[in-house]
Amino acid sequence: MISERLESLTYSTDGTQGLRIAFGAFVCLLALVPSTIVAVQALSRSGGTGPRTDPWSIVPGVMIALWGLWHVTWRERVIIDPHEKTIIWRQSVGDIELRRIVWRWDEVAAIQIRSNNGGFKLQGYSAQVTGPRGTRELLSYLDSPRSLPEEIRETSRLLERPLELP
Repeated sequence: MISERLESLTYSTDGTQGLRIAFGAFVCLLALVPSTIVAVQALSRSGGTGPRTDPWSIVPGVMIALWGLWHVTWRERVIIDPHEKTIIWRQSVGDIELRRIVWRWDEVAAIQIRSNNGGFKLQGYSAQVTGPRGTRELLSYLDSPRSLPEEIRETSRLLERPLELP
């Protein structure tokens, strides 16, 4: 089992992380093309008489590229610590931690597999923990409640909470 091999169980909450990274890289590269052209025009010393591009027009492209880079580097991870008996949700950009939420195991009432039929999420299922502090996602996308990833099964076993299937 996973818990016998590791001190803590860590996994990403984003089941579609690869799509998000690909989208962010695409947006970043696409925005850098016109920004690079504007930067080259602004830095060139040619004395042409034609219309010149304003150097400040580089700012929107750079901002869009930074937004794409944000999508590439943003992560939300779940850390199940059996020694401290805590669940930690860690949001970060690169190695910079932005937010950390900690729940004790006794604060978890149930682990539920819910349908994602609506909104902007992909249709499928998600794994969530519920308790007196509300609801938090363990995994944002699952194809089917019958083919659960090993991480969710191990989380259920460690917390000694049954999985509530739809």
